Amino acid sequence: MSNTRAPNAFVTWGMVLRYIHDSTLERGYPPTYKEMADALKVASTSSVAHHVDTLEARGLVSRKPGSPRTLQVTEAGRSILIKSGEKA
Repeated sequence: MSNTRAPNAFVTWGMVLRYIHDSTLERGYPPTYKEMADALKVASTSSVAHHVDTLEARGLVSRKPGSPRTLQVTEAGRSILIKSGEKA
């Protein structure tokens, strides 16, 4: 998995998108908010939830409300990752 740790504990929605993508590829299922918070060195899962909400509003991820581990990077999300210069 790529190193997605932010300098000075600053996490962007792009880092969250990359982590969801890489973690899902590596393990075969998406990460929980707690796993994302731990990996990105974020103190609160609410910060992760805010970024995931932003990603979903932008159409970069999708999820099935009320169901665990249904987070998926959409085609638009994969396109963003490719444009950022990293293989998606």
